[in-house]
Amino acid sequence: MINHIDIELSTLAHTPVTDIFEMFSFDLNGDQPSTDSNLIDLMLDPNGSSFKEHSFKATALETTTITALVYWFELNLVGGLLVSTVDNRCHWKQAAVMVPKAPSVRVGDFINVRALCSNSCFNVDISVDGRQNDS
Repeated sequence: MINHIDIELSTLAHTPVTDIFEMFSFDLNGDQPSTDSNLIDLMLDPNGSSFKEHSFKATALETTTITALVYWFELNLVGGLLVSTVDNRCHWKQAAVMVPKAPSVRVGDFINVRALCSNSCFNVDISVDGRQNDS
């Protein structure tokens, strides 16, 4: 079972391991299925469930151990207004998915991220490949 924890990132000692990346994108205004692989259509499939999987690689920027994947939401509203839960002024906070096996990474390692969204629940699997320049 994946363990999600509500956090306030600005209060925690942490080391970013990768550049920020987008796990998923939701189109709350769309009424047509999208071909964008990151975009989650909020339309249900015929059996009444919604499911989306997004797999990608990120590159380690630090040599460390991965203990959690932190995520937050950004809402782009009418008129260019952005509501971001990473903003300390927002009453919503961030969340972290704890990584059970806490893999070690070296600078340049590929981190494989498999993010799943099924019926409004997130799950994340993380694994590590060797460095880009390893044979």
